[in-house]
Amino acid sequence: MKIADKTDYPDSEKLLIYKEYKKLTYGVQMTAGDNGYRFDLRTGNGQGQHIIGSINFSGTITETKREAIVNSCPICLTAGTLIDTPAGQIPVERLVKGMTVWSLDRSGKRIASMITKTAATPVPLPFRAVRIELNDGRSVTASPGHPTAEGRAIVDYQVGDLLDGAQVVKTEFINYESAMTFDFLPDSTTGLYWADKIILESTLKP
Repeated sequence: MKIADKTDYPDSEKLLIYKEYKKLTYGVQMTAGDNGYRFDLRTGNGQGQHIIGSINFSGTITETKREAIVNSCPICLTAGTLIDTPAGQIPVERLVKGMTVWSLDRSGKRIASMITKTAATPVPLPFRAVRIELNDGRSVTASPGHPTAEGRAIVDYQVGDLLDGAQVVKTEFINYESAMTFDFLPDSTTGLYWADKIILESTLKP
């Protein structure tokens, strides 16, 4: 990724920077212990390795677990997020390829759209998601880097900002204890959908 050094960045570049930051943050996790450190390491893009082990104070490295895993940044929706579909609201983790959800076309018209791809991304613990509340009573919780219909990461929203036609009245980080985050891609031209009644953009959009 090549982005020029400058004092201000458009939202599209902020999202790219955030994704790279997450790769660095979640690449290696170190936890202090009585005899040294426990490490949790992810290597490779896409199909990679998940390695767990320890390092004692003498520098000796001991590997305790290694497994193949698909590595990607957790920028998806939290479990339990309700997605609008022609059959009613369905939790995001229950969506599968071929199901139909409500989306938007480029003119802003609501359309029925078939799911072409789903994703379940492992999250490192501890992990904090962002919860946004709007002045019309709606709220949504997602990974900090999840994009809205404007292409902004939800972590960028502040009290007083507008999101999906309503004003943000509260933002907070919350501890997320589930093992996975989830997303899907509708076959619409926009990749938009309603998550807890708020329009967001799929992270799987090409």
